Amino acid sequence: MRERKESIPFPLVVLTGRMRLSGLSWVLAENITQQIRQQRPSNLIQACTEHISSFSSEAAEKFVVLTQFSKSSEKQTPSIILAIEGSSATGKSILAMGLLRALSASRIVSTDTIRQVLRVKGSSEKHPELYCHTYQAHKHKQTGSKDLDPIVRGFLAQCELITPTISRLVERLVNEGTTGLIEGVHIVPGNLQKLGEGIIEVLIHPSQKIHEGMFISKGKDTKLKTVSKEESIRVAEYEATRKIQDFMFQRAEMNNCHIVEMKDFDKAESMICDIVYSKVKEIMKKK
Repeated sequence: MRERKESIPFPLVVLTGRMRLSGLSWVLAENITQQIRQQRPSNLIQACTEHISSFSSEAAEKFVVLTQFSKSSEKQTPSIILAIEGSSATGKSILAMGLLRALSASRIVSTDTIRQVLRVKGSSEKHPELYCHTYQAHKHKQTGSKDLDPIVRGFLAQCELITPTISRLVERLVNEGTTGLIEGVHIVPGNLQKLGEGIIEVLIHPSQKIHEGMFISKGKDTKLKTVSKEESIRVAEYEATRKIQDFMFQRAEMNNCHIVEMKDFDKAESMICDIVYSKVKEIMKKK
């Protein structure tokens, strides 16, 4: 979201994303961008603001605040780092695709990628809990309170290996002052927000019925080769995954993380855009 001076080439995709964060739909933001591209105004920001104002004065006000934030060169002004959290098949990765564009984030981290890198570097004999899905890790190792369900304790055992790398990557983003997005199942809600003022943790939380449907369809309707296509197995795996999701929900509530109900992708994305804007406004008020 850091913006370059208008006297040098400026990527219009940044303005499109900023308009989405301001509350406009992607369709409307794209239409305005197209008009700007055709008109080639001398002042991009002013032209965008005027176009937005013709549709929504509230969105125009948000756009101005987001622009001021992006132009801030003060070292104490943190950049936004958005963490999208949730168990398997909650819609995290799909949401991350749109939010990456909305944020114009130059850094993205997937915890699944971190897990894969650690697998390449590690040994299945030493850490078998790393070489399976989160809902299967309990078969190999468990950690955390013995009052927790064994499946949750297995999830925590896998997270225990991945969390240090996640934290180091987030700390680097904070130190760089770079807008970033991190998504994955291995972020235990509340673990990241203490690392920087601009970090926003959002748990994606579908209802049990929607979550089960998304989880089973991930096996049936996709080309993924690492999940079972047999529905009875997927149902059992969903039940295990839901225990992890419920644990994450409890942790999110306990640590005052944002929780977004997943009923519709567009609505969920809009809610997260509102959360990001609220964080930006909060930061700007402190200046």
